[in-house]
Amino acid sequence: EYWKENQTEKKSDFITHFVAGTQPGLTVEDAVQSLLPKSSGDANLSEAAATRRRVILLQEDDLLLKEADAAFRHDTGSFPTSKENDPLSAVELLALGSIWYLPVSAPRDPALGGKPTRLHVPDASKVLVEGDYLRLHNPPRRFPAVNMFDWGKTINETKGTGGENRGVIVAQDDDVGYIIVDKPLGLPVHGTVDNILENVAAAVGRALLNKREAPLREMIDKRRKALTENTSFNNKRRRKMKQKKDPLIYISSPQRLDQNTSGLFVISTKKQFASYFAKLLRKKTNNQLLDYDRGECGVHKTYKCLVCVSQGRKDSDGTSYSVAEEISRLRKYAAEGNVIRHWLEPSVRAPKTFSVEQRNSTWAECLLRVKSVGDPYAIVGSDAADTLLNVLWENKASKPPECVAVIEVEIELLTGRTHQIRGQMSAEGFPLVGDVGYGGAVSMPDSCDSTDDTGIRMPEKLALQCCQLEFLEPDFVEKKGDVVGIRSDRWKSYRLEEAWWTPMLQKYASTHAGDSQATISRSDEEAIQRLKRVHVASQNADDQGTSVGTDAGVLPPRVQLSPGKNKYVIIKAMRRSSPPLRFVRSANPLECGGPYHADVARSVIDELASLGYESTVEGGGRIDYVYPHAHVYGFSYGFGKGDHELAAKIIEECSGEEIYATFDESDGIY
Repeated sequence: EYWKENQTEKKSDFITHFVAGTQPGLTVEDAVQSLLPKSSGDANLSEAAATRRRVILLQEDDLLLKEADAAFRHDTGSFPTSKENDPLSAVELLALGSIWYLPVSAPRDPALGGKPTRLHVPDASKVLVEGDYLRLHNPPRRFPAVNMFDWGKTINETKGTGGENRGVIVAQDDDVGYIIVDKPLGLPVHGTVDNILENVAAAVGRALLNKREAPLREMIDKRRKALTENTSFNNKRRRKMKQKKDPLIYISSPQRLDQNTSGLFVISTKKQFASYFAKLLRKKTNNQLLDYDRGECGVHKTYKCLVCVSQGRKDSDGTSYSVAEEISRLRKYAAEGNVIRHWLEPSVRAPKTFSVEQRNSTWAECLLRVKSVGDPYAIVGSDAADTLLNVLWENKASKPPECVAVIEVEIELLTGRTHQIRGQMSAEGFPLVGDVGYGGAVSMPDSCDSTDDTGIRMPEKLALQCCQLEFLEPDFVEKKGDVVGIRSDRWKSYRLEEAWWTPMLQKYASTHAGDSQATISRSDEEAIQRLKRVHVASQNADDQGTSVGTDAGVLPPRVQLSPGKNKYVIIKAMRRSSPPLRFVRSANPLECGGPYHADVARSVIDELASLGYESTVEGGGRIDYVYPHAHVYGFSYGFGKGDHELAAKIIEECSGEEIYATFDESDGIY
């Protein structure tokens, strides 16, 4: 009643509500066109818009397209985008499915059945009566990147062909009834409330319609000719066809994959396979929750993700962890193969809440397993790191400030909850790169967001890919008159070796700066672990009363600095019944034999061990030393951030020279 009372349009940023007045002969197209901006709402469309309108209307008259699903009738390759001065017309909005309709006779309360229906191009000429309601989504959310791929070709068919659109099909079995595609980043798998054309299912449907055009047209012609015969048999046949009509192209997606997730995605081209695969997924989750053996599950999905590694994460007791310690924790998950368990709060809101405790019986159990952990890649501290940062995040400022490295992780998803990998990894302290909702990116103002070549606003790129899919192929049998799929013993397995970020990591590895700018590597992780296992070589001798030199002349210098900007460590040395001593060392790679903080610390720790001291590297960073000034700042990937204030004090008091020291405790400086 609200809309009828106001008899006018109400606008939000993206939605316009319209109620028809008393104007006679007002069509849907006229009403919608009148609501568009003046540049597109003039009585005469631009020449380009008028041409596009004619093409769309002609396509709707095609016998094949008339019987096809509305999502398969048009592609948007010629549609204008937000970068162009010629906006979408009313007919183009109808083709996109951006217009919804509720007749005046329908109740306005959804609870009483008053639900708007989507209008399509054939409805353009529909005449509205007073009180009819239209909802216009303009501008609709657009995904024009769908036109950058060939949805009818395999990946191998277009590999290395240069100018051709990349094929996306990984596997196709028309007899069983499925297509597996490499879903591109940023595309929805289904139509949205304002766009039914630019999504994976619609694109695959159009490709199949084109591929099967000849036999489908022949079938339609034969059917139409047969139905023109005036026989009682055909009259019964016509009535039966009106009651139930199978689609020309069957497309269904029993698997779920978020818009910003890429990778292997199953599309069903037969209803029987859709039912079979959906059942596999349901049983998988139920079996995992009952701790069934992995072999009992008929489908397995593995994901690759690139996660953020933070410097200085703190436990509830205040213990701080270095990057190397965080990576070591990840590697332990993979080595032990234990299931990581969290609980998901039931909510329609996003982001979701994941907890290590089940707070009540409605919280859903989430299970995953870390299968492997790759090499770490620094994103601060070198030219190569800066380059990597700039390609992983759309805007440099959107990188989480505490994130200083990224690492690729492979995960087996055991249960299939909404946002499960994103939420669980974030709860473990490793949010996914580009994930604004769960801490892998900082939300930026609209003015800072990037756009693609068409001017469409782009979200952050989420570093999550379904990289491996395995399932038991079905055997189809007839049960009670229906064809159903049952599990066979034939496993089908598909895998993608590269994610969208793989070339970026490969480029980083091949162009990484020299020793002076090295940050962290797997060899550095191993060196750090070795240093942490250093035993006091002379402890047995000390226990036996053997004399060990303890005067200052025997100990290494408390402070030793190399000129220039170099990595430094602060080392705490302890020995029975002696007060602790701290040593500050900075060195360039040629002096210490390597580019990492572990190389700077190694010789001092070895020397102290030979003197009966047990040593701990308390942290590190960099020292910019130009006599007589030393400036202490930054952090160590391997040992964490040192106490720069304490290091500066030791330099001034124990260097034996008149050095004045300053420090900067700011986070994120390398």
